[in-house]
Amino acid sequence: MDSETLYALLRQAGCDVEGTMRRMMQDRTFYLHLLESFYQEQTWESLQKALENEDYDAAFQAAHLIKGSAATLGLTEIYKAVSRVVEKLRQSPDPSACGQKEMSLTDPDYLEFRMQIRRFVKLYQSCL
Repeated sequence: MDSETLYALLRQAGCDVEGTMRRMMQDRTFYLHLLESFYQEQTWESLQKALENEDYDAAFQAAHLIKGSAATLGLTEIYKAVSRVVEKLRQSPDPSACGQKEMSLTDPDYLEFRMQIRRFVKLYQSCL
């Protein structure tokens, strides 16, 4: 993988590469390893399946995991988008129980999150 190209593309996408590298004590190998893990794990697919199955507890757990990973990796736009999903799920893990609109695959915040994930995947794959 061409790490310099990846870092440049991440910066252009609004990622905090420098801040992340400081937190990781400039360990580029470790950062690349964590980015690879984030890419390979694809926890966002678990989030989608949980929402499809209306399993809001599992959706919250997946979204919260993604939020933490995105923050750690400096994936700012993914972090911002998934944070909104987490907060909606946190407010009511079972929105239907409170008469609220359910979090769904068509929710604007979820769609924004999916767009940011697709952007990351495309960027990451371009450097493989």
